[in-house]
Amino acid sequence: MVYRSLNRSLKSIKKEIGLLEDRLNSLVKDYQQKQLTLLKSIPIMGNKTAIMLIVMTDGFNRLENSKQLCIYEIISPTIRHSGRSVRGKSRIGKMGNQKMRNLLFLCRFSACRYYKRCREIYERVVLKGKSKY
Repeated sequence: MVYRSLNRSLKSIKKEIGLLEDRLNSLVKDYQQKQLTLLKSIPIMGNKTAIMLIVMTDGFNRLENSKQLCIYEIISPTIRHSGRSVRGKSRIGKMGNQKMRNLLFLCRFSACRYYKRCREIYERVVLKGKSKY
């Protein structure tokens, strides 16, 4: 008799756990769908790139701002110099995720090619002497 009631309780608890897991999964999917919609609202951001950004950053859970994203992916410029005599141009760091860097580079490249406003910003930065890449 005691075993039957314990078995029933265990089954009902397992059923509740399953329902809660399903609810949690649907909430996570809704949250990720919202992130995907926001990322795709950027004119040049495609579906694959948006999905990769969400996956590679764990849904942006560990990042609070864009600066942390740059640090995480190491897409910030690095200055090359050795003392006073050797000075190189600053370039994007190569220590981060190469796949993410390539995706973001292709987005930037497409934006500069197809969107007038992005092209104007790009040309203004290049005229200041900044690196093209």
